[in-house]
Amino acid sequence: MEAAAAGSSRYDFDQAASFLARNVVDWAPLVSGEDGEVVDVFSAEDVEKIRGFPKLGLPSLGADGDFMVGAAMGTREEDKERLEHLVRDGANVVVLDSSQGNSIYQLEMIKYVKRRFPELDVIGGNVVTAYQAQNLIQAGVDGLRVAWVPARFVLLGRSALSGEDRELYV
Repeated sequence: MEAAAAGSSRYDFDQAASFLARNVVDWAPLVSGEDGEVVDVFSAEDVEKIRGFPKLGLPSLGADGDFMVGAAMGTREEDKERLEHLVRDGANVVVLDSSQGNSIYQLEMIKYVKRRFPELDVIGGNVVTAYQAQNLIQAGVDGLRVAWVPARFVLLGRSALSGEDRELYV
């Protein structure tokens, strides 16, 4: 089924749900007011899922009332440019992607991000001990990624698609 109308990307959940009901459509693209670019698609199925599972709560919304946006980034020097793009494009949170969350590289990147963008939430990790968590908290993280995978099950390699290092869990 085609969408009969486009809604604003500034709509909160209730406004988007009302828009669908008012226009009697199953889905609608949400477009930015600046250039009319489609930035999301909202469907009646989304409304049913969110309203049908109240224990899950409403979607995560930022202080501005918009949906929160998060992205992963690495801890290398060239990832600082990615950070600039992510923040410019509206990211509210970044997850530092590292196989060893307590590395000097991650600690330094946390400090850099918090100096450059103090309002940006930063999730660090992986951590498996209180000592590792304490180091990341002291560096300034807002959240922790906690997990443990036996080393024999982790293969480190480069992704053929992106050229970035990846952890492959077997």
